[in-house]
Amino acid sequence: MYKHALIIGFRNFIRRKTFTLINLLGLAGSMAVGLLIYQFIQFEKSFDIFHPDSDEIYRIVYHSKRGEVDLESGIFGNYGLRDAIQQQVSEVKEVIRVHPQQDGFVFANREKELVFQEDNIWFVDEKFFTVFGFELIGGSAETVLEKKQSVVMTESTAKKYFGRDSALGRQISVNAGWATNTYEVTGIVADPPSNSHMQFDIVFPMKLVLENNRIYNSVDHGWKLDNFVTYIKVAPGSASKIVTEKIDQILVDRKTELLESGINIETSLQNLIDVHLTSDFTRDISTNHGASQNIALFAVIVFFVLLIAWINYINLSTAFSLKRTKELGIRKVLGAHKFQLVGQFVIEAAIYHIISSFIALTLALLLRKYLNGVIGIELEISILYTWEFWVWYVIIMMIGSTVSGLYPSLLVSSFKPVSISQSLKSSGNRSKSQKFLVVFQFTVSLLLASGALLVYRQITYMQNKELGIDAEKILVINGPRAVLELARQGKLEELKNRHQSFKNEVSGYYNVAEISGTSSVPLKGAFWSGNIRKSGGLDNTPFEANIILVDENFLRTYELELVAGSNVRDDMFWLDDGVLINEKAVEALGLISPKEAVSQKIILSVGDTLRVLGVLKDFHWNSIKESQAPFVFGPDYYNAYFTVRLNAEVTSETVKYIRNAYAKFFPRDSFSYYFLDTEFDRQYRSDLQFRNLFFGFTLFAVLVASLGLFALVSFATHLRLKEITIRKVLGATTHSIMVLLSREYILLLIIANLLSAPLVFYFGSDWLENYPYHTSINWTVFLIPGVVLLVVSVFTVGYRIFQAAKASPVSTLRTD
Repeated sequence: MYKHALIIGFRNFIRRKTFTLINLLGLAGSMAVGLLIYQFIQFEKSFDIFHPDSDEIYRIVYHSKRGEVDLESGIFGNYGLRDAIQQQVSEVKEVIRVHPQQDGFVFANREKELVFQEDNIWFVDEKFFTVFGFELIGGSAETVLEKKQSVVMTESTAKKYFGRDSALGRQISVNAGWATNTYEVTGIVADPPSNSHMQFDIVFPMKLVLENNRIYNSVDHGWKLDNFVTYIKVAPGSASKIVTEKIDQILVDRKTELLESGINIETSLQNLIDVHLTSDFTRDISTNHGASQNIALFAVIVFFVLLIAWINYINLSTAFSLKRTKELGIRKVLGAHKFQLVGQFVIEAAIYHIISSFIALTLALLLRKYLNGVIGIELEISILYTWEFWVWYVIIMMIGSTVSGLYPSLLVSSFKPVSISQSLKSSGNRSKSQKFLVVFQFTVSLLLASGALLVYRQITYMQNKELGIDAEKILVINGPRAVLELARQGKLEELKNRHQSFKNEVSGYYNVAEISGTSSVPLKGAFWSGNIRKSGGLDNTPFEANIILVDENFLRTYELELVAGSNVRDDMFWLDDGVLINEKAVEALGLISPKEAVSQKIILSVGDTLRVLGVLKDFHWNSIKESQAPFVFGPDYYNAYFTVRLNAEVTSETVKYIRNAYAKFFPRDSFSYYFLDTEFDRQYRSDLQFRNLFFGFTLFAVLVASLGLFALVSFATHLRLKEITIRKVLGATTHSIMVLLSREYILLLIIANLLSAPLVFYFGSDWLENYPYHTSINWTVFLIPGVVLLVVSVFTVGYRIFQAAKASPVSTLRTD
């Protein structure tokens, strides 16, 4: 029986070329898209699972509250917490701190005269490589960070300095102020895999920064500055609630000043494998965040795309079953049972699914390059080598074949042989189920199209939003590091003069409008963050503020607006000479206006009392995807970056002049630069990836839905061919026939619009809440996709009806 069914199935496969082509395109394309999205989802969910015992490793998250009001959450805490946890929390086996270096260091291989500035530098605790599963190519995980003067490099970084020679045991020079020294390369680690939220190039032992950097070894034994991320590894079976309660008690004992002001700090534990998809902090050590809501959305898209393809198959199978009425009638007369007819359709559906699956694999491999280009990752189709994928593959194939073959087979096999043709015609004319399926396809297509338009509008809104900073024609230069050795030698005046001389030299060039030296630049975060409160008593609520060191030209270079008070001056030396704050800081201080803030005294967490000189109008220092934060800008000699505003577009001559001036005053440093507007554009990379993927899937879903509409129109017009012919004979025009038969499908589209609009508004509003600054949902989000789908539908319907209306009446009426 099965052999006979297969033979008939392949015959129908070859005989009905249009039916075969449309079904294969729909099914194979849907499977290919599903395969790629599934691979992408699996990649996103695979972050950090390669670490041994990853389910036992957690990152500490801090939540500050005033009463029941949530203030802020973050991952940066005090370095003194590690020792306290080790002494008081028995459930914790290991504690690892990570301190990312804010400013880069200059590294040099003096033998080969190779000098580079490195920015992706971490300081970590000694057992970092024993807790985390990064592959050490050279060195022992237990001893690579044992010595204070040791350094571990990634494989690619080591090759940059030592080429093909072995870097292990070699010396590397570092010029970076307090860290200036010669270090031994004690370990080579494989580059962190792309599915790791920890991405670093160079690792130093934690003891180096704690013992050598005067900032950390002179402030209350590690309980003032919040610049350390803490990971803990707990004993198997330990309850996270017990661990967090003990950590909370440690903070209660240490953070007495905050408690007295009404601020309470609570902690939670973020599992290592959840970091990538569930992190949304203003400051983080990871830049390759994912979004769990996007993963869920892509999973829903896969389901709907496959469902639309199956609906298309059902519609097409039902439509073309009209041409098999005699075959089915004769088989029933000859004694064929209903289950045999049903089996025939299911087997044919299985044939289509099997062939489509092979085509889908080929399409997926071809489209993989496009997907890699969109997401910026070399994604391999690795799921093909997992047994879980093949289990789900077989299940989906069986469900798809059975469901898509079952409906048309049950419909056809239910009619009596004597009246099978008439029954099919009358049933098709009243087929509410097929109309429902097309309304469903329209609704899903409109949901996706409206969603794609909303994503486009939101990204465009962020790109065009006023930043408060004019990023055009701004060149950012990485400041010198080797020259910071002067600070360690106590030659601060000489260091300041060197920086000022460079700025004076550059400012004299005809294409340079302004130049400023700062400790950080937009999108690079703060120099450091600390708690600030208004002077006058502990009852004043402290809040976290970002501190940036600037010079007198800072406001002119970035074209910032001073709304009250006066600017800092170059003759000022440190924060206690006076600072600038932004409007958000004025609000956080509880002051009524910027004018009231001028001359106000504020207290920094390290104990310094600062005087407010002036107030700046709020501007976006960080990403537009983050809310405005309080900022403090103070004077200092330290220039980690130089910002150059140009009079005209940058030219090679301008860059050459600045490069020569840099080499003149900082001969031991490498020169590197970038453009600020390009950096602002780069922050939207993940959003652009999401938009492009969404657009691609939406376009494909609309295409597949159009095939489904073509199937229904073919079905209906086939049943009404004689009616169309008679209308033509009686004088009806082709236009009037097209309008008459198209009204039904336009009505289905209107119903789909009415169904999709509230869903788009609800889910779209919920998605926009993820952005502090977002566009609004207006009528264009509903109208434009509706009009586009209307045009596509009218073309699809009109083409098929036009073919039927132009057919010869003689040939149509001759056939029964």
